[in-house]
Amino acid sequence: MQIGFITLIALMLISCGGLPTKEYERVTALRDTVVNKYPEIQTFAQEDFDIAEKGYAEADIIMKEENKDEAEKAKELLLTAETNYNLVLDKGLPPYSEILKKQTDESATNAIDIKASVMYADEFAKADTVYQEANAMYTAETKDYRIMVDKLYQAKVAYTDLYNKTKEQFDRSDEALKLVKERLAQLEKMMQEIEAFEQEQN
Repeated sequence: MQIGFITLIALMLISCGGLPTKEYERVTALRDTVVNKYPEIQTFAQEDFDIAEKGYAEADIIMKEENKDEAEKAKELLLTAETNYNLVLDKGLPPYSEILKKQTDESATNAIDIKASVMYADEFAKADTVYQEANAMYTAETKDYRIMVDKLYQAKVAYTDLYNKTKEQFDRSDEALKLVKERLAQLEKMMQEIEAFEQEQN
């Protein structure tokens, strides 16, 4: 009798287990990293990426339709997708780090050349700290590519934002200076016309 009751409770727990929400959220975040944050790495592990995307797409439909009858299938699909997204990262991050390093170096140079460190000293210092941490990891014998690439990415975004903000300030200053020069030219012309008029009157 007791065994039957325990079995019944177990079946109820299984049936009420619901959709694999935690797995879905975790794999969705992982997918966002692969698809949106580092899209270039897909080409270094295309087969793994395709498998991951196929499994995630099927699971995504089940989750959005809230089909609890397919909950176990969705979980299996998500775990398979997770495994393959991680393979994409493991295979793709090392070669991508070389590409990103060059891009970040260029972004840093652009920010320095435009004097972003003067215009936005505190923000530049923060970006530079992350950049130096990434460089230290890049030159290390053993690399944690996930952390290193993330720091390179952060530095690249920060330097690019600083460059754009500084350029915008300079562009505004140039436009303001242009308007002042135009106004001065107009005033000078008016003064010349007034002087010419006064001379004619005399």
